[in-house]
Amino acid sequence: MSLVIRAAARTLPAGIRDRYREQWLADARDATEAGLSPASIALAAVTFAVSYDRPLSPRAVPTAEQRARRSRLGVGLALSAALLALSVYPGVSFQGLTSLPVWDFIRFFAGMMLLAYGVLAPLVALFIVTGVRERAAVVLLALACTAPILYGPINSALPWQWSANTYATPGSLAFAGAAVLIVVGCSVLWKPRAKRIARIPLIGALAVLLVSGLGLVYANSVAWSEEVPLAVVAADPAFWAEWQQMRAAHEATVAATLVGWAIAGVVLAVLVVVIGRRMTERGATALGLAAVAISLLGASGVFGLLELGISDSVLPVLLDPLRLVAQVVLVAVTLVAVGGVRLARVRHRHDVEGAVELL
Repeated sequence: MSLVIRAAARTLPAGIRDRYREQWLADARDATEAGLSPASIALAAVTFAVSYDRPLSPRAVPTAEQRARRSRLGVGLALSAALLALSVYPGVSFQGLTSLPVWDFIRFFAGMMLLAYGVLAPLVALFIVTGVRERAAVVLLALACTAPILYGPINSALPWQWSANTYATPGSLAFAGAAVLIVVGCSVLWKPRAKRIARIPLIGALAVLLVSGLGLVYANSVAWSEEVPLAVVAADPAFWAEWQQMRAAHEATVAATLVGWAIAGVVLAVLVVVIGRRMTERGATALGLAAVAISLLGASGVFGLLELGISDSVLPVLLDPLRLVAQVVLVAVTLVAVGGVRLARVRHRHDVEGAVELL
C-alpha cells in the first residue's frame, strides 16, 4: 500500500506533500495494531488527495515581446503553408513505387508530413497571431491554402477538355487566386529598409537564372524532341488525322510553356534584386533561397508536362522527387526567415550541446 500512498502524496502541493506522506505511511504501518486495515488508510489517502482544494495558479500575461514572437511565428506558418499549397499546382503526379523501398518510404512519409503541415499550420497561425495587420495577412494567407481543395470541384463544375491542356484547366484559377492572396498578404506586412544592399540579391538572381537556364537546356536538348511521337498510335488511317492534331497542339503548348518559363525566370530574378535590395542581409539570403526553390518547382512542373507527352523522356528524379525537395526547402526557409524558427546550439554547464530552440 505504500506505493498507493506515495502516489497520492505526489499529487499534493509541494508545501504539504512530505508531511502528509510521512503521516500516511506511519498510519498504514500502525494500522494493524489499531485494528484497522492498511488498505483503508491508502483509500483515505487517495480520497483526501483527490478532494483536496488546489488553488489555480494565476495565468501569466504574455509580454509585448512574447506576443510579437508569436505573431511572427504565426505569419511564418501561414506564409509557408500558403506557398506549399501553391506548389501543388498543376496537380499532376508521377509518383509510383520504385526498386528502392527506403526511398519510397521517405517520399511517402515526407509527403504525408507536408500534407499534415499544410492543414495544421494555417489553423495554428490563426490561433496564435495578434495585431490587426498580422491577423489580416494571416487570414489572406489561410484563404490561399484552400487552392488545392478548390481545384477539383472547380474542374468538375466548369466544362473543359482534359486533352486540351492539363496545365490550363478551370481549376487553375484557384491557384491564380492563391498567388494573388499571397502577394496581397505579404504587401500588408512589407516594411522596406532605407539602406540598400546589392551583392546578396545579385547572387540570388544569378542562382535563379542558372536553375532556369539549366532546366531549359535539359528540356530542349534532352527531354523534348519533335521527332519523337506523342504517343504510339495503331496504324489505322482513321486515327492518323486526330493524332496529328493532338501532337501539333501539344508541341505548341510545350513551346509556349518553355518561352513562358524563360520569361518567368527572368522576372523572378529581377524581383529578387529589386525586393532583396530593400531587405536585411538575412532576409535577402532567404529570399534568394526561396526563389531558387520556386525555380526548382517550376522546373519540375515543366518536366512533368514533357513527361505527359512523351513517357520516360525525363529522369524520374526530376519529377516528384525534385518537387518534394523544393517544397521542403521552401517551407524551411520561410519558417526560418519569416517565422523566426532556428536551430541554436546551447552549451550548458555540463557540456550538454545540441538543443533546438524556437524563437
